[in-house]
Amino acid sequence: MTQLNLREFILFIAGFSLLFGFLMLFFKKSTSFIHGIYHWASGSFMVALSLFIYAFYPYPEEFINLFFTNLLAFTGQCFFLLALWKYKEKHINYFILITLPAASVIATTIFTHIYYHMGLRVSVNSILYAIWAGFCFYEMLTPPSESLKTVFRINAMAFFLFGLAMLTRSVVTFHMKVIDLMAPTIESIILFSALALAEILINFGFIIMVNVSISDDLTKQIAMKDRFFSIIAHDLKNPMNNILGFSELLLMKIKRNDTDEMEMVSHAIKNSVIQTYNLLENLLEWSLSQ
Repeated sequence: MTQLNLREFILFIAGFSLLFGFLMLFFKKSTSFIHGIYHWASGSFMVALSLFIYAFYPYPEEFINLFFTNLLAFTGQCFFLLALWKYKEKHINYFILITLPAASVIATTIFTHIYYHMGLRVSVNSILYAIWAGFCFYEMLTPPSESLKTVFRINAMAFFLFGLAMLTRSVVTFHMKVIDLMAPTIESIILFSALALAEILINFGFIIMVNVSISDDLTKQIAMKDRFFSIIAHDLKNPMNNILGFSELLLMKIKRNDTDEMEMVSHAIKNSVIQTYNLLENLLEWSLSQ
């Protein structure tokens, strides 16, 4: 793998992440009831931007390039974790979301300006990625519904492999004082292969999660519709029976020319019609609100 090929590989992953971000925004238009989609899209855009910046390493300057690369990458990954918590409607741990990007920025600053050691810088950031993957793996172990069990297991495996790859990278690089980050070395291959695999599995996994949620919601709506029609049929049956019975009684009173009884039955029919009309009006208002 040449230096140019590695840059192209990075740009390919960035383009995929960018495309997925736009895809999530498209999903949001028809899935407003699903939480976390905007956060996942934001994370995809941040990861894409970080990779675009990193593809031009070491320009405009090594520290500036790595500072924004790591800041955007970790912030984007934390947005993925935030989206997962939102999707599951769980409590959000803002301490984790702030600590991981901050720790990466601190490590990048220390091992670039205070004690220059590229191996330790790469190793610390890899460990932070592994910690992030560990949190995501833990969340994937508890799907919010039985229908999401399979896709959550697949995503859990993707996070596990990504975390394992990052730990391997940290072990390989921590002793290296100087590293050519754009060289096709073992640590670079581990990093970007794991990143590409994780991006594909996790992003498509989230798409499946959204589709399963849509399917579950549709099933619930169909069940609610069936129950709704059952309730309507039951509520309309009694007043319609009353109207039918009073109509037959009115015909009898007409034949007997019983004026007083005819007036009483007519009022009863009118009250039943008003009751039925009010019921239908309330149902119409409810259906429009839904």
